[in-house]
Amino acid sequence: MKKLIVLLLCLSLLFSCALAEISYPIEDGPTLKVWIDMDAGNSQMFTNYADNPVWQELMKVTGVKLEFVHPTYGAAKEGFGLMIANEDEWPDIIIDFDTYYNGGTVAGLEDGVIYDLTPYIEEYAPDYYALVNSAPDVRAQFYNEDDQLLAFYVYNIEPNPTARSPILRTDLLEKFGLDYHDIDTYDEIEVYFQKVLDELPGVVPFLPCYDNAEALNIGMMGYDLVNDFMVIDGKITYYAAMDNYKAFLTRMHEWFDKGYIGVDYASTKLAQARKRYAAGELACELVPVGNAYSDTYPTEFSIERGPYWTAEEGMAIHVWPAELDKNAGYEAVVTTHCDESLLPVICQFLNYGYTEDGIIFANYGPLGISTYVKDDGTIWYTDWVINNPDNETSVMHNVSRLHYWPRAALSDATCNPNVRRDETVLELRVRFTDNPNYNHDYLLSSAVTLTSDETADRADIMVDVESYVKEMMYKFIQGDADIDAEWDNYLKTLERYKLGEAIEITQAAYDRYAARLAK
Repeated sequence: MKKLIVLLLCLSLLFSCALAEISYPIEDGPTLKVWIDMDAGNSQMFTNYADNPVWQELMKVTGVKLEFVHPTYGAAKEGFGLMIANEDEWPDIIIDFDTYYNGGTVAGLEDGVIYDLTPYIEEYAPDYYALVNSAPDVRAQFYNEDDQLLAFYVYNIEPNPTARSPILRTDLLEKFGLDYHDIDTYDEIEVYFQKVLDELPGVVPFLPCYDNAEALNIGMMGYDLVNDFMVIDGKITYYAAMDNYKAFLTRMHEWFDKGYIGVDYASTKLAQARKRYAAGELACELVPVGNAYSDTYPTEFSIERGPYWTAEEGMAIHVWPAELDKNAGYEAVVTTHCDESLLPVICQFLNYGYTEDGIIFANYGPLGISTYVKDDGTIWYTDWVINNPDNETSVMHNVSRLHYWPRAALSDATCNPNVRRDETVLELRVRFTDNPNYNHDYLLSSAVTLTSDETADRADIMVDVESYVKEMMYKFIQGDADIDAEWDNYLKTLERYKLGEAIEITQAAYDRYAARLAK
């Protein structure tokens, strides 16, 4: 709690720059229609966010009534496309617009789909305005190249320890006489895998999953790669055309041949793999550590979070620290179907998630429903969250708070009940966060923005590139294509798909960003 008080005191210095203070609940607040994809946790308990007491309380404290429109779970992209094609179906507010609209907010403004909120935010959303204008490099992440602020974004106000990492089994480490601290290279994890093969028939050493894209990035980081466009000494490149990527795939092919990777990895979903791990059928997975802890908590297995693997001892690990990206997405935009006269009050409503009270509500959950204050002043969780008889805490951590809603976001280590529920899982989540090899030099800030034309042109190119890269990844790993014999042809095919043009587009955007910072 002391940490939270200090944090809020720091925020108050930012808030003091605001021009006005908004009073909540808003008098005579309107009814707003909100399009938002329902997260996995809520979808297990409710058919609509309006049925969740957390969202009901949000309406009460802000004075704004909300009517939610949810696409079919698992088909948000398709649902968005159908909705956006019919202007009569447009809501007042859309959440996560950049993810679903081709060209994002810039294209949405040019196409007349969303409003420019810049003229309203300073006066009607003073807390949000103060945050996004707190420093020039921060401002560059939220304003576009025309100096417009088109949306309310999640704003990271403290570093968030990474969630996904190699998850190992404590019992096997003890059986093999190994220490998770000492397994930080690919060679060292291979010792663990080989012992599993030698001593535990029927247990799969490692099972990456085809629908767990972040796991691929985790695997590649140790080869000095990022699963995206990268910037190296000011020059843009793409991971899948680099020699280091070839070296990574060569290693993965060796793992597949040796039996370290389960033969069904390309058809196994993450949810299936998690169940198999909890059943003792897997020795290593790449998942959020809180989920792994929840999966194994009722079982005889305990887990250890291992360090990220590297090709050589002491290599840099390219991870996203919150200091680099204050903008965490999940933005709220206002559509032009909404009455323009409502823009001031909508900005007031959305500003709540950046106020002192709203930060606590959004990140911890509302008092009396999700949380309460203990005698020592600590915010803790009600039984509905932490001891729910029907749903694990890994489900309730999304249900009990506004996790996918624009707000000033606190670290999971500060407020996520799935992480804070006991000291063991909290230690697992923050483990290795002080690793001196963590590095973000190759990562592109969210402030590197493309124009709508650039976005459309690059997206057209990358559809083919990404599909081909994924196809060849499977072939190279499984040995259906010889990586040494086929690599040159693979690179030529990427060029035929115009990867070079996509790199040039990204380079132009990066150069504009660098020029803005240099002013």
